Amino acid sequence: PFDTLNLNEMASHIAPHIPPQSVVLGWSLGGLVAAQLAIDFKEKVKQLIFVASSPCFSQREQWPGISPEVLGNFQTQLATDFRRTIERFIALQSLGTENASLNTRTLKQAIVDQPQASLAVLNQGLTILQNDDLRQKLPSITAPTLRIYGALDSLVPRKSIPLTDKLWPTSQSIVIEHAAHAPFISHPQQFCEAIIKFTH
Repeated sequence: PFDTLNLNEMASHIAPHIPPQSVVLGWSLGGLVAAQLAIDFKEKVKQLIFVASSPCFSQREQWPGISPEVLGNFQTQLATDFRRTIERFIALQSLGTENASLNTRTLKQAIVDQPQASLAVLNQGLTILQNDDLRQKLPSITAPTLRIYGALDSLVPRKSIPLTDKLWPTSQSIVIEHAAHAPFISHPQQFCEAIIKFTH
């Protein structure tokens, strides 16, 4: 397992394991990592797929996002009730979808099957969501990019999509109606069709 890493360090660790001209997909915080990879290691990324992600997750002036208070509360709660906080955060991924309970269980099982991250690593992830801002670096990404969103996503507000369109005009965006933060779980067919169309 890795210690806490920033975005540049994550990209540097991943890059040696990716063949040149790869299709790179990043979900949520992973979208930031994938974007950093496309910025720092252009030769590695043929196409970039940005899923339920934002170049800036935290709410800023004239930028919709997660309020700093919410992210700060998650960090505080992780320290006091680790397991319950993780379960609450997972539940947020499917909030508002038609089969929210089933989608949450599916996502939870997928996460449970992976090695458990440490409190320090999870806190670092929240710090990245709170502080990192790649908006001004988007024009330096040369790889063709597809951005897939869920219309009901509570972590990446729909209002941020047209703003990202303006910042990143070389990318294309798709919004899946009735999906939230995990569109690949709630709407797998639409999600896969969008990726197949883009990559082919």
